[in-house]
Amino acid sequence: MANKKNRWFLPTNTDNLKMMVAQGLMSSPDGFSPNKYYKDELENYPGFIPVFKNSIPQSTLDLIISEQENMTACLIEIDLTKIIQGGVRNQNYKVIEVSVNEREDLLLILAPLPLSCIKQIIFRSENERISLEAEQKLSSNFILSDLKTHCSKSDEKLFKASNDKESIGFFHKDKVGENEIESQVDSVKLVNYPRIYAFGGLLTSLFYFAKNGKLSNNIYQDFCTIEKADLVDDKLCIHQYFNQIENDGILQIMYSKLLDKLISRENSKDDIIMLLEADDWDEKFKSRTQDLAQMLREFENNETTISEKFSKATRPLERLLLMLFHKESIGSLIEYQLDMFTEDDYLLFSLIFGVRDKFIKTPKFIREYQNLQNFISSKMVEYAHLELNSGVKFKSINSPKTIWDILNAKNTAKKSGKKLEITDCVQTVMNGDCQIQGNDRIFKGYAEPKYKIIESEYFKIISSKNISTETYNNLARLK
Repeated sequence: MANKKNRWFLPTNTDNLKMMVAQGLMSSPDGFSPNKYYKDELENYPGFIPVFKNSIPQSTLDLIISEQENMTACLIEIDLTKIIQGGVRNQNYKVIEVSVNEREDLLLILAPLPLSCIKQIIFRSENERISLEAEQKLSSNFILSDLKTHCSKSDEKLFKASNDKESIGFFHKDKVGENEIESQVDSVKLVNYPRIYAFGGLLTSLFYFAKNGKLSNNIYQDFCTIEKADLVDDKLCIHQYFNQIENDGILQIMYSKLLDKLISRENSKDDIIMLLEADDWDEKFKSRTQDLAQMLREFENNETTISEKFSKATRPLERLLLMLFHKESIGSLIEYQLDMFTEDDYLLFSLIFGVRDKFIKTPKFIREYQNLQNFISSKMVEYAHLELNSGVKFKSINSPKTIWDILNAKNTAKKSGKKLEITDCVQTVMNGDCQIQGNDRIFKGYAEPKYKIIESEYFKIISSKNISTETYNNLARLK
């Protein structure tokens, strides 16, 4: 008889689960928004995700619902096969390899983990499962998407721990000396979670605006492969910031300080003006930063229209700062349209608005795009472990196709063009041998024509179109 396959669980409560999904990854408590973390085993293993084999200690089951009345317990079943390299330790904090026949009762996995590592979310009762699924309909950022929920009679026993120490995978934290634990924990680098979430927001925003054309699509691909890119000027400054590449150019320094401010919680209009008016700018930059601050102070002046204000802004950074003062979120940016803006303008706006809003404030209709949430989660975790230099690697997830990808794929170009109603900016190029007889062109045989997008006309049409969840998912399913 074959050995029963081991199962691994992160026990928590639905409040923590919702926060993990909203932020896009499984993190340590320091990755949670302030006052959004509730007690579970995460706080006992800083920097790690603790997972139990096959059953849960009673003390843990009590802990995860201890902080408030009427809390709901849940078990996040982790798929260890998604971890292909590094990052796993035993309860003594010793590095081990993950194998099919693990002897350990508790594993510590270096945080953060992507949502794709979630095999399923298990509940004690069907009512609790249904209740959680209903909550996402009312939430702006808790979206189960491709995550599976589960409840069964056989799994009810997981919420009723046995007193038999061996059968519940019992462990003692005191097996390891306090000094040894502290030294092991101190050796784990802290994750800069705000930067990670900002990167996720940037990528998600870029994915949406990749619909605008070839340039936008290429920039999205450049940021997906964060270490390599062919970028210039403002976009290069943002890319170098996330790669922590420093130089003393005024544009890079200004973007680095602006991005620091936007990623922090101090990013109001007044905070940005105070940043530009600060005394610590190099003297050779002060004239430029003071001019920008004055421009923003005059933004509320109602004697000129918004169009006139943007028309006077001759540089990309000036237009970007004005847009940050004009619109409060990526959602409002998507709804906004001015004919004077180019594809490049919208690209820069989408980059910075994504950083400011972070992944958690991405509009719900975008997060519900097929497979996008899991993909962005995987990219955030990849970036986090790259920053940590941890060597941890996970199974890759293919990027969902952008609207531009779908419109330019041979099999879906014609169908998607019709669905998006952009046929006026699509040029048909006939294939095959052609003979001229009088005023007629006669083709030998028949071949499906090629469809070439006239980019200048395309941007005018597509930039004003909002791509709903239903529209995108229908296009993504085209064959």
